[in-house]
Amino acid sequence: GDWSSDVCSFRSVESQNSEGVLIYFGVPVAFEGSLSQGVRAALAIAREFESNGPQLMKSVGFLPQLRLGVHTGVVVAEEIDDLAHTPGSLARYHIVGGVARVAAAVARSGAPSQVSTTRAVQLALKSQFEFTPIEGRLSSRELPGGSELFAVVAERSPQDSRTAARPATLGRSHELGLLRDLWQQVLRGQGRVVQICAEPGVGKSRLLDEFHGGLPPKAGVRDRKSTRLNSSHLVISYAVFCLK
Repeated sequence: GDWSSDVCSFRSVESQNSEGVLIYFGVPVAFEGSLSQGVRAALAIAREFESNGPQLMKSVGFLPQLRLGVHTGVVVAEEIDDLAHTPGSLARYHIVGGVARVAAAVARSGAPSQVSTTRAVQLALKSQFEFTPIEGRLSSRELPGGSELFAVVAERSPQDSRTAARPATLGRSHELGLLRDLWQQVLRGQGRVVQICAEPGVGKSRLLDEFHGGLPPKAGVRDRKSTRLNSSHLVISYAVFCLK
């Protein structure tokens, strides 16, 4: 269906077991947008399933229930064949880690056709998606420390994403100071290119947002997206942008 493009936009790994279908985003290489792409794909799957409900009822005689759960965390992926080297094919991976088990527990706790998530997902993406709390929570046995559960309502518009409430930036005063010093050098006529290198999800984009938002309105910097480039190599991501 239409959701297949959302699943395949990033390199994803799919597997099946008694719990259902598992789709991993950011495996074997984690991208900064892997989590949001996963939630976006889950919403698209829910919409596709709902729109095909009458057809499913007609073909199988009943309406199956679809439950979707999303969690984020670290896994170890071991390639178990060489299909990745065949054009148009993806390698199969043996995935080690508790993320899939937690996501399955989240799905079981949610309502049919609802995209349910843990608090970790809600905290990471609340500026990009609208969430609402749902009843129940994961126990400490299912996830160390337990977790409240949330349902994804919708994806925010780009404007809403920029204005959504975000937690204060902590521990980045040194890095922001370096960027502002470089900006002052640019104002004196010296061009600069900045490379920010860190693991995915540690706040490269947020750092640039804070820097851009702290500039005077007439600083001469166009939209932040026009001044930066995100890429990924192995487990390290880069944010590169030009000050000119």
